[in-house]
Amino acid sequence: MLSSTLLSQVQVPQTLPPILIIAFNRPDTLEQVLRSLSDQSLLPDKVIAYVDGPRGPSDIEKVQQCIDLLTGYRLPGSLELHVRSQNHGMNRNTLEAISEALTSHESVVVIEDDILPNPFFYELMVKLLSVYSEEKNIFSISGYAHWRESDFSICYEKEFNQIQEQLSTDFICINRLIAWGWATWADRWQKAMSNQMTSKLPYFSLLFRPLYPYTYQLNYFLISQIIKRKLVWDTPLALNCLLKGYIHLCPQYSMIRNIGFGEEATHTKSNTYSLMNQSYRADFCPESLPESLQCHPIMLKPLSLLALVRLLIYRIKEKLAYST
Repeated sequence: MLSSTLLSQVQVPQTLPPILIIAFNRPDTLEQVLRSLSDQSLLPDKVIAYVDGPRGPSDIEKVQQCIDLLTGYRLPGSLELHVRSQNHGMNRNTLEAISEALTSHESVVVIEDDILPNPFFYELMVKLLSVYSEEKNIFSISGYAHWRESDFSICYEKEFNQIQEQLSTDFICINRLIAWGWATWADRWQKAMSNQMTSKLPYFSLLFRPLYPYTYQLNYFLISQIIKRKLVWDTPLALNCLLKGYIHLCPQYSMIRNIGFGEEATHTKSNTYSLMNQSYRADFCPESLPESLQCHPIMLKPLSLLALVRLLIYRIKEKLAYST
């Protein structure tokens, strides 16, 4: 039975999935990411990198610095480098990079140029991709722990004790894609991408469905992006996965930290670095697999309006506290 298997007992497959790096104009963070790859407990055989083209003259030098870093750094394994001749933008560059990588590989481990993995990240991704290769309802494996016990204790005060034991395991199953240091398979990616990834999908219908601890954030984020008239690449993908009923594995603690907060970031310009990385553990090396590959029934219980308001107030206060 898979749930009784320890990850330390799982054999590493002969063919390793490549690490896919999405980069643009941030040589300072990219250099740290490249250094972290050499410190992995399992070294990749291949690194695929996509560097987006400059938006204008101000980007040219930094984009070239990223290219020089990738070609000059002694990476573990071989390097397959793709440099965009024009600027595709983060959304197009990321989606096309993953699609292209998965045309010739069965699975891939994805990190962006500001995602710093702990030393066990790649080995754990490789083993989990192997273990769950035939579990077609699992879309992705995340290295980032987005869920919090505080969310569930606020949302489901009476039932919290029933799910507390599951929340203390190395992994839980959730219904939201979390694309900060993650992995997926070609067959599931192709199915999720089978519909055109635009606002023409019936995303608005999701806004009127019952909200859960994960999906309320997704809906809130979607609304904010619609107002800004700019969708981030993983939001349509996450909603498409939700529509198709996919689930995702999420660790108890983060195996990655985001080092990209600041004015040069595309979507993380705020100074909430500590808040977003508070679950990171440099020594976290999961051992146990989830006992069930289904979301806990209580986690799928619709939120009451009162619980939703309490949760939103808590998150706003938390963000304000970390921003000061």
